Amino acid sequence: WSQRELRVARDEVVSGSADDRRRFDEIHHDLRSLVAGIHGASAALTRYRAFLDPHEQVELESALTAEIRRLQHALSTVQTGPNPFAVRPVLEPVIVAERACGAVIHAELADVEVLGQSDAIAALVQNLLTNARRHAPGAAITITTRAVAGQLILVVGDDGPGMPDAMRRRVQALFNEHAGAGLIPLECEVDGQPPLSGSVLHETASRGSGLGLAICARIAAEQGARLQLLD
Repeated sequence: WSQRELRVARDEVVSGSADDRRRFDEIHHDLRSLVAGIHGASAALTRYRAFLDPHEQVELESALTAEIRRLQHALSTVQTGPNPFAVRPVLEPVIVAERACGAVIHAELADVEVLGQSDAIAALVQNLLTNARRHAPGAAITITTRAVAGQLILVVGDDGPGMPDAMRRRVQALFNEHAGAGLIPLECEVDGQPPLSGSVLHETASRGSGLGLAICARIAAEQGARLQLLD
């Protein structure tokens, strides 16, 4: 979107419904997270290039290119349907960009292919990682993916202090509210076998939630996935 289109959309939202305002806030939140990741990767390349080995430079450059492409797609009004995509190359640029923003992330990503919207899954994971980075500063974050019985299991966790009980109940209620509302089945292909329907995405509890987790719940529902809080 151009600046003019964003201003027009903002003005329409002011007099629009609560759903319109919420959607506008979600778009703003996602774009801000994307720009932050791009800035982090760009700053790391500019400031520390002399201290980076060739692999690290290529990793950051690839992440920067991928995140700029995702930003361009997010600003486009053209919506694409579900397509097969490999999980690892979609998530790796997001992880690299979050590391460039200061997050300490240990990743174990399985080589699996799913049917869905790759940018949506990247946005979901970015929101989970950003949430952990912001609300559990200094905590070590882990992200793992694996295939179990034809389902993609994605776990994002950290070793932070965790959520207060009251907040945990609110977040779980949010996840439950969106459960089962999926429009697009996210399917998983393992070892060349035909895809099987269904997907489960988990997040371990970290302090804080806010708009980011609400966006995650919406994306998961749209992709036919399920979010669950773990201890």
